[in-house]
Amino acid sequence: MDTLQVQVIDTVQIVSNYLQSGDMNIGTWVTIFIAIIALCFSIWQGWQTRKHNRLSVTPNIDISLPKRVRGNLGISIKNTGTGPAIIDAISIGVKGEILYLFPTEENYEKIFINLGLDKSISYRIVTLNEGIYIEPRHVFYLIEFMNSKTLSKDAVQNVINVLMNIRIEIKYKSIYKEKFIKCSK
Repeated sequence: MDTLQVQVIDTVQIVSNYLQSGDMNIGTWVTIFIAIIALCFSIWQGWQTRKHNRLSVTPNIDISLPKRVRGNLGISIKNTGTGPAIIDAISIGVKGEILYLFPTEENYEKIFINLGLDKSISYRIVTLNEGIYIEPRHVFYLIEFMNSKTLSKDAVQNVINVLMNIRIEIKYKSIYKEKFIKCSK
């Protein structure tokens, strides 16, 4: 039993005992009044603590594109909040249109071909599944174009253009089941 429940039960017992005794002087009424004030304060304090606890574990997903990922160009997802982000859905699209929910490597390949990515550029994909946790300050690299440091300026610009046309939407929730949506554009 938590302290709030114990305080409520104690307050009710005190009031009940005084009412049954028939000894209702001014001291009794003051005691009842103080007990009711203490009960109200305890309820308010419990509400404030709950509100604080929710705010202290709120996740915040940040989608960075295009970004240098370990020296390579790519797309990263970082939880900049104070609590874990639980992924409900991740979708990817082109030019504002959602194409794939929980995209696979084949889905990314189709998008890259559609956007005219040079086939000689290698990349690495990380797929996220429903229910995965992203811890606070943890970074996931969704797409990383390998060896982008050694590419020509035209090839780097091609990669940047592809990344700028990709739209990512992430639906996630906090441990308190509060739902959030974050879009890259």
